Amino acid sequence: MKKFLRWNLRLSFVIVIVASAGIFALFAQAQESVKISQKEVPEPVLSAFTKAYPKASVKNYLREMREGKTCYELETKDGSTKRDIIYAANGEVMEIEEALKPTELPPLVLAALAATHPHAKIIAAERLTRGTIVQYESTISAGGKKIDLVFSDAGELIIQKAN
Repeated sequence: MKKFLRWNLRLSFVIVIVASAGIFALFAQAQESVKISQKEVPEPVLSAFTKAYPKASVKNYLREMREGKTCYELETKDGSTKRDIIYAANGEVMEIEEALKPTELPPLVLAALAATHPHAKIIAAERLTRGTIVQYESTISAGGKKIDLVFSDAGELIIQKAN
């Protein structure tokens, strides 16, 4: 039984390492964003945004490279919701980062956060959506340090990085 548990723990560790490497690869592929004007944003991007978020306003337009392709980030506000949306030039959504109140994090994520950092204070929270993958990013204050954490929607810790 002990061998099985050790093997299961090692397998879980390997899965976390592989998932973390994938996330870091995504971040590494993103290059520096350049602020641009609305005129420089392709029409399919503007149309897709207006159709999806008719009442939202755009605070900033940015251009960057991801996966070797030019993409466009729109920093938006829709009522009280802040949302950054990254589009491919054809108007396809690549990623959505939506600011959340800490209390809006899913119960499984809050439970995992409390288990890993029981006395931490949540400073900021976001829902990250890439296609069908949804993750939750939290910045916490623990022991006088700021720490960024990324959780799966099932509450599994994927990344922990001290600032």
